Amino acid sequence: MLSKSFCITGNQAADTVISIKKAYADSIGIRLACKGNFTWLNTLSPIDVCTLFSNLLDNAI
Repeated sequence: MLSKSFCITGNQAADTVISIKKAYADSIGIRLACKGNFTWLNTLSPIDVCTLFSNLLDNAI
């Protein structure tokens, strides 16, 4: 399902989740765009980042 990953935030955990969710959104015809300042992600643990972005994007999709 995931053919390429994206470096969007500079945070590996967030970029991984966003890449997976973007691939899914693309497969069902939803355009996913990310914009913002993500420097605050480095203050969170990787598991918290994954949980946050996974839930956020699941709800958005």
